[in-house]
Amino acid sequence: MDKGFRIKKTNNEIQINEVKQMLLKSYWAVDRDIKTIEKTIENSVCFGAFSEKDNKQLGLWNPVLLHIHNT
Repeated sequence: MDKGFRIKKTNNEIQINEVKQMLLKSYWAVDRDIKTIEKTIENSVCFGAFSEKDNKQLGLWNPVLLHIHNT
């Protein structure tokens, strides 16, 4: 059964501009800038939902949001 999308565990295929557009629709991240989004993705394990038709990113899940820095 074709769902029309696929989910991939990936960081390097995340489409930053698509994520920014999704976040603009939220109340909690509307002001989030591209650099912050990039840093969050860099420090997370990300899962992306992508359209089977044109590979457009449809969703993002990053369950690991904490970057621990031990100095």
